[in-house]
Amino acid sequence: MCRILIAEDDAISRKGLCKNIPWEENGFEIVGAAGDGEEGLQLAQQFQPELIISDIKMPFIDGLELARQVLEREPSVRIILLTAYEEFEYAKKALDLKIFDYILKPVDTDHLLRVAKQAVWEMENELKVQWQIRESRPLLLQRFFSRLVYQQYRDEAEMSEEAKFLEIPPFQANFLVIILKIDDYYNATFNKNAREQEILKFTVRNSCEQKIKPAPVMILDPGGDELIIIYNSDQKPGLLTQDIFEQYDMLRTENDNLLKTTLTIGMGTAQNGLTGITISYKEARAATEFRHILGKNQVLVAGDTIMPENEVKLDLSSFYKELVFKIKLELFEEVLMMIRQIEKQFLELQFVSLPYVRLAAIDIILLILNETGEKDEDLQANKEHFLVETSNEFLQLTTISEIFERIRKAAQDLFQMISSKRDMQHKGLIKQAISYIESHFTNENLSLREVAGVIFVSPIYLSIIFKKELNINFIDFVTDLRIKQAMNLLRNTDFKAYEVAEKVGYSNPHYFSVCFKKYAGCSPSEFKKLP
Repeated sequence: MCRILIAEDDAISRKGLCKNIPWEENGFEIVGAAGDGEEGLQLAQQFQPELIISDIKMPFIDGLELARQVLEREPSVRIILLTAYEEFEYAKKALDLKIFDYILKPVDTDHLLRVAKQAVWEMENELKVQWQIRESRPLLLQRFFSRLVYQQYRDEAEMSEEAKFLEIPPFQANFLVIILKIDDYYNATFNKNAREQEILKFTVRNSCEQKIKPAPVMILDPGGDELIIIYNSDQKPGLLTQDIFEQYDMLRTENDNLLKTTLTIGMGTAQNGLTGITISYKEARAATEFRHILGKNQVLVAGDTIMPENEVKLDLSSFYKELVFKIKLELFEEVLMMIRQIEKQFLELQFVSLPYVRLAAIDIILLILNETGEKDEDLQANKEHFLVETSNEFLQLTTISEIFERIRKAAQDLFQMISSKRDMQHKGLIKQAISYIESHFTNENLSLREVAGVIFVSPIYLSIIFKKELNINFIDFVTDLRIKQAMNLLRNTDFKAYEVAEKVGYSNPHYFSVCFKKYAGCSPSEFKKLP
């Protein structure tokens, strides 16, 4: 029920207002009826009505003064004024006092009831909005500070108006903004899904709230691996900056031992007033831009890290040419050394953006893929998938050292794949070569070129892999095979030495004898006589 107070100096009119309108049927309860403004004020203080219907002209205190004093104490009360005069001055004062409505006498009771219902609806709606604002205040405060951080207010007047609406109390003089990066947020080894990532972020946030003093006035979560933390203090700017730095440096060290992550903190300097939040945030953001160069697990302070006006870029064209040359020669260890050299050049730059480093990394991987793909059909077919997968990994890496470590790992994987397949191919080729040699070693003119032609490789290539796989050159292998076969024939048959020589590929018995003695330590005739 809505509590109503009626104030009317005319007794008949007052009684009519109380009796002639079905108040109770429509959700109203009359808590008092006053004959003048002074009595009306007393009853208002006693019964705390939500709606007051009052005549304007009354003894002692008129309706306008009654309304002013009531609204001064309780602005939410709705007041409907009644008058027999269409006087502009009354209407103007009523508007100034924010009176709900202004009704001329004689009063149309149906109209008055409708106006009263409208007043109650508006009052209930306002209470509902106020409740929603109270419930949403934490989110609205986050929005307020977020707009400050990202400089989204048109001017200071707009910012002040919203602060007043949110009933934000006066702050201390100085603000300081921290951007906290959770270094291992995207590390799939520790955080296998979004839930584990958010648990890690909650733990870090809770640690900041408990261990850093003063307590943050606001913590914003823009998503991903970072938190934006705003501090407010009356400390002098330099002292506040130093104090926060020391606390975060200690927190970073403690978390390194307690959590499965390191923390990198970008700090702005302490700035005066709410508008200083934007300045401090920009400084903190600029400091974090050096994480990929200076490394993780540090407190990076604005001023210690200076952003150059123009980003320096490396000319990598000669590096790419040399890289291609070494890959073609399969000098894989030298390729890895070159990748280390280019990493060192990046680290020595005064500043280079993380996106630029990532693009350079993708270029290097693409170059390696193109060159190694020419040597491997399977790799060529899966090149696009490998490139996309590696590029996505680069997006999760946040330092130059991490990115180049991943380049080296990818290169080593590719080189290992090629080497393994190359070893298998070599073994297959050697197997074919040995099979042919064993079938044709009796041919005196058997040569490296002939065997290479049979297995479709160059003589030089066959010579290289022969030595690599069997640790013996082609000529020595054939000689070894022929002499072993000769020893078998001399021991197990009645063939003469010159006959054995012919059967194992020697047309010159004397040359056969020289080769045999060099291998066996005795002549064919002497060997045949051995027991």
